[in-house]
This record gives sequence, structure tokens and C-alpha cells, in this order.
Amino acid sequence: MIRLPRWTCIALALFLIAAVAEPASANVKIKKISPDAKQLVVTGKDGKDHTYQVGDDTKILLSTGKQGKLGDLKEGQSIALAHEKIGGKPTARVILDCQGAFKNGELAHGMVQSVAADKREFVLKEAKDKQATFTFADSGRITLNDKSSKLDDLKKGDHIVVAFEKKNGKNMAMCVCSWPK
Repeated sequence: MIRLPRWTCIALALFLIAAVAEPASANVKIKKISPDAKQLVVTGKDGKDHTYQVGDDTKILLSTGKQGKLGDLKEGQSIALAHEKIGGKPTARVILDCQGAFKNGELAHGMVQSVAADKREFVLKEAKDKQATFTFADSGRITLNDKSSKLDDLKKGDHIVVAFEKKNGKNMAMCVCSWPK
């Protein structure tokens, strides 16, 4: 029998907790919506069903570019969602309606590293120190702390979520908003 030192087991446990607690994103299809229970059941690319809580502070970005509510979504609809565990339950934090202008939309979230407003670009530090550069689309919208904002208002360290699509090798940011608190 192999015995590991106690500190190795503790370090491994902390690593696993951090990995599970980290917010994640997924592109999925809605299977069932339960507005009264504030739940959403989705089918992932793996063909498995996953249930998410939908909090009062969950941001729902509609294809119209406006924020919506759970009742605005329909079963069978494609969405992208950013989620994390809250109180041990998978919770949708941001939902993107992948129709219309957002048909090929994806979500990214993390901390702003830098902003070059003159180039209409910003750099986002995502999970595991991965950095991504985004070009702000001409028709893009920015909402910070529930207020309409400009690219100049983004600051290093802001925790944001970005609805974007890849065009000609660039990440085109269509919508930027504050990460729900």
C-alpha cells in the first residue's frame, strides 16, 4: 500500500476544490425551463443533461442586445452560459441567447488586463492565466454595474463577461458586462 504524506493529500484536495469552483462556460441547448423553481435544464455537447440554478442576479443577454429574464428564453434554443458552483449547486451566472446577431456567440469571462481604446481592443485574463485579446465591434454594447458605458470605462482588474464571436481570426466583442456580484 502506498501512503502519501498528509500535506500531499491536503494540497491535492485544495487543488480539486479550486478547479471545481472556477467559473466555466459552455454552449448548450435548452431542454427545460422552470421559471418558478429558477432552474434551467440544458443538453451539453456531450449529449448529457445538466441542471443549473438561475439566480436573481443572473444576467441574460438577448439577441436584441438587451438584458432579459428567464421567461424570455425558449426550450430548444441554443445558448452559451457562464456558470459556477454557489452553495454547492451549479448556477448560471450569465446566459447568452445564441440567435440573430449572437448566432455564433461565445462567452468569455475574467479580469481586464489592459485597454487600448484607440485601437478598440482590450485584453482579458481568463482561467488558468490564459489571456485573450478582444476587438470591440462597432455595434457593441458595454454595461458596467447596470449602466451603459464606453470602452474607456473598462479598467484593469474589472471582472467582466464578454459575448463575442470569432471573425477573420479576431475575437469580436459584441457585448461586455460586469460579472454578477
